[in-house]
Amino acid sequence: MGGMNITEALVAEHTVLLQLFDHVESELLGIASLESLQLLARIIERLLHSHGEAEEDLVLCALDHSLEDQGRRERFHQEHQELDERFKQLQTATDLETARRLFYGALQASRKHFRFEEESLFPFASRVLGKDILLELGQFRALAQAEIESDGITR
Repeated sequence: MGGMNITEALVAEHTVLLQLFDHVESELLGIASLESLQLLARIIERLLHSHGEAEEDLVLCALDHSLEDQGRRERFHQEHQELDERFKQLQTATDLETARRLFYGALQASRKHFRFEEESLFPFASRVLGKDILLELGQFRALAQAEIESDGITR
């Protein structure tokens, strides 16, 4: 049985998202309208939301009690809520400069959250869940993504 385990798959998604963030940041000053900037932010927000759902549904559910004992569960949820709030604020901005500043802040907060997951949450999941469960969750994630892609469903 091959394939990535769930933490490897989520780190791979982080890598793609981080490359997207780098590109967006390099283009942020060139975006000429508030509407264009907010549209781009909604696209990234959707990608992050889908990624966050996978983390919550696959990793957090499996770790729920262990994380609560460690205090990591609350931090994880708090950071996801903070990221959601940052993107919502960006959508209500009334001027381009404020929206740019909020967008940049949302991307930086997302990077920081990814580091927390990669340095703390994912190694903890590896220790608590073990190789077989992580691989099974990774296969479930891959199957779910393949089904979404084959159905042409977008979130």
